Amino acid sequence: SDPRKAFTYAREALAMAEDLKNESRIGSANRAIAGVYTFTAIYDKALEYLFSALSQFKNLDDSANMARCYDDIGVVYRLSGDFTNARSNLQHAIDVNKKLRDNAQIAINYMNMGMAYLNVDSIDKGLSYFTVSYMIADSLDMEEEKVILLNNIGYGFARLGQHEDALKNFYKVLELMSGKPDDFTRSEAMVNIAR
Repeated sequence: SDPRKAFTYAREALAMAEDLKNESRIGSANRAIAGVYTFTAIYDKALEYLFSALSQFKNLDDSANMARCYDDIGVVYRLSGDFTNARSNLQHAIDVNKKLRDNAQIAINYMNMGMAYLNVDSIDKGLSYFTVSYMIADSLDMEEEKVILLNNIGYGFARLGQHEDALKNFYKVLELMSGKPDDFTRSEAMVNIAR
């Protein structure tokens, strides 16, 4: 809600971590700064900080955080329109998380990979990633991710002209959101249904 304030805190955290020479916290602070740059669409700076974070986590042999960096890098490349590098980095994240057996992160990686394919009109391939991601998220009760995935799956079906399948997914979003105070997500599903 306040990128400027978030940036200030993240920069302060980075300075403190560097004073302490704590590589793990330096990596985390770099990821936080990159997150602000990603949110504000300054993708070259986001990548700069993410590669710095990745380097820190490689030095520490911290596979879990390396995988998160690869995923973040993949998302930034996707948002900037570089789908080749997006898929490559997302695949790195998937590979590392499979070794770690971190199913929650794999679900997120597959969701992001699905978006990368959807962006280049490989809708069927995107839908297959979303479907696998949804199955994992459902088995782990990842409610927030399930809602995002249902919207993405519905959008994919809509792009294929399979409107009944799209509507089923959008209505499922409304069903999952009933009783929750998230008017934004609910309104997004309603707009998708109206389209």
